[in-house]
Amino acid sequence: MSQPSGPPAKPGVKPQFYAGGERPDLSELLSETMNEFTENLSSYAMAGLGQMLILFPVILITIFGLYIALGLGVVGMIVGGAGLAAVLPEDLVALGAVLGPFIMISVIGIGSIAAIGLVTAVTAPLHASLVRAIVAHQRGEQPLEWTSAFSTLTENVSAVIFGALTLTVLSILLAMMCYLPALLPLIFLTFAPSLIAIHGHGAMDGLRLAAQHARAHLGWHATFGLIGFVMLMVASNIPVIGPMFVVAFHVRAYRRVFGDGPEPVLA
Repeated sequence: MSQPSGPPAKPGVKPQFYAGGERPDLSELLSETMNEFTENLSSYAMAGLGQMLILFPVILITIFGLYIALGLGVVGMIVGGAGLAAVLPEDLVALGAVLGPFIMISVIGIGSIAAIGLVTAVTAPLHASLVRAIVAHQRGEQPLEWTSAFSTLTENVSAVIFGALTLTVLSILLAMMCYLPALLPLIFLTFAPSLIAIHGHGAMDGLRLAAQHARAHLGWHATFGLIGFVMLMVASNIPVIGPMFVVAFHVRAYRRVFGDGPEPVLA
């Protein structure tokens, strides 16, 4: 007599190669991600902690450095302004009083953007390496490890950094327009970093292909982008595990849409 087989594996848990060309049902995708993530929770947590070992000090140093630089800049402007007021004609002093606040705001804005750019340039290769490791893990090719975030750090690194900086600047500019336009990159360019990191495209090519695919399937991408935004908001309150789940969900979606082949499926 044959022995009864055990219960079938939960969807998403078994490693699988995706052909691509899908627009998967998002509830099904979420269920598959949850099944696989909970089965490998310790591995995802270890990889996430490895990333945090680098991210946390970089962000902390950048924030303190920004405050120190801005503080010194403001003090320098005050001292310099007082010195100029003592030697300049009265008309020019009045003009300086008008331009002073504008210059100060400009210095603070430029300093903040520079700090964000620095953090982006450091974190983008880490994220790209982590994404590649999660792809390999979900395919069953290799396990996730605490070194996953820097195991392929230098792969296509210039395109990864340039693409991330472009997305960051675009998001900042759009956020200035009453914030809501900042959601547009989540809809039209959400897969651009993965096209660059996973399939090795250049920065501009990755952005172009992501936007092209989103325009062709706007309804699915809009829903996916909005769900991703909500997930990011929730995940930000759950250290390590929350962000790692979002990345796992995004990677599985990317693989279903663009496939695991050497070139992304764009049809």
